[in-house]
Amino acid sequence: MTILRNMSTNKSVLAPRSTYSIIACSSLAIVVWRVLQWRARKLARTVADRAQRMVQDGPMFGIDNSHVRNRLINIAIRRAKQWITFQTADDVKPMLGQLGGISLNKKPILTLPPDYILKPLHTDARGFREVGFYEMLKFASQNKELNTALAGVEYDDKSSAALHKCDAVALSLAIFMEDQNVAQAELKYLSSWLTINNEVEMLKRLSTFTASYYGVMEQDLLKNHLDGRNGTISSPEISSSSYLLLSDETFNFEHPCVIDIKMGRQTFEPGAPPAKRDGEMQKYPQQDLFGFRIVGMRRYDPCHLNSDDTGFLKFDKMFGRGLDTKEKVSHAFKTFFCVATPEGSSQGVSKHIEPLVSSVPSARIDRFIRVGVVHNLISQLKIVRKWFDENKSLAFYSSSILMVYEGGVSPTNCGTSNLKMIDFAHVRRQDGGDEGYACGLHTLLSLLNDVLDQN
Repeated sequence: MTILRNMSTNKSVLAPRSTYSIIACSSLAIVVWRVLQWRARKLARTVADRAQRMVQDGPMFGIDNSHVRNRLINIAIRRAKQWITFQTADDVKPMLGQLGGISLNKKPILTLPPDYILKPLHTDARGFREVGFYEMLKFASQNKELNTALAGVEYDDKSSAALHKCDAVALSLAIFMEDQNVAQAELKYLSSWLTINNEVEMLKRLSTFTASYYGVMEQDLLKNHLDGRNGTISSPEISSSSYLLLSDETFNFEHPCVIDIKMGRQTFEPGAPPAKRDGEMQKYPQQDLFGFRIVGMRRYDPCHLNSDDTGFLKFDKMFGRGLDTKEKVSHAFKTFFCVATPEGSSQGVSKHIEPLVSSVPSARIDRFIRVGVVHNLISQLKIVRKWFDENKSLAFYSSSILMVYEGGVSPTNCGTSNLKMIDFAHVRRQDGGDEGYACGLHTLLSLLNDVLDQN
């Protein structure tokens, strides 16, 4: 009986202890779950908010963030170093026949053998934005996979690796438990990430119509490298001697005829100061109507009285601003695409354009149009137009199209031409895309087709 009583007493003692243990474990589990749930919700909100900021209207990169600037410039500098090992600093020369370029201090574009150009960079936010756009193009063209959601969260140091794993577990559990807050953040994130993926695919297609990009370098860095010194940039900022290293799109042409066309119905971004807006609009009021303006052009015409020592006839930005009717713009294109002949017929065309009066019959102009060149450029423009018709997220303010064709006359080069988009310091995300650029492309195609129809 005594033994039975003791056993009964032990059971009565063990039962509360087991109950307390279960309660304690349950409470601890609830606390742990609440902590994990809080971490999961915080992580999900952070990732979703960052993904959403990546696709909101405005500049493509957070250039106000010093970490982003440092990372961007360092990547671009390392990229350029791969391409200058066998170069000679003395071979860096100003580019002949430069049409446009940075207006500040009139810095020239430089050439570097065998087929590179050094385009001067703005030292302010515009420079970072242009580098960022080229890096994004490079990323898109290399078919790299986008990072996962957790890659969008920054951790302070290596000791936080355990917290990183904890967050990953918390997020996985929350998704498994179908937490509503996490589910909503996930949908928000997936929507933004889908937009980013679509943007990458669009940029991959567009990269065909941009110059090949090789990074950022300084003239001093090149010289230091060749002198055997460790040429490095002291700080990841853009200095006055910083250049984009790009392919020279005129390299394969013996006598490259070039026209620079600034695209869009406006060349200033939304939110630009009134003085900037007014100044840009006064340069060429017809830009809002046509969707583009001719910045400058040069045509190989060695027999023309006004051609330079290299045989090129040049038309500057003031010439372009004087083309205030579609008829004058059309005659400008006819001048650009006409064949230079010893008989002086191309001189007659130029005389027709330069004073902007109708002193020469149109039939005399049309007879010498390079039909093959125009056909090739129209084909390329149609592809670019299709891209902009499908583009719903990017705007290209103050960007240009560069057209190049071979100015020499021979059976083998009569239709050789090339078209590239240039100048990306003002690219931004914009809901709905870039209607102004698309308008310019439609007008440009219409005018070039008129040139052919009248031939």
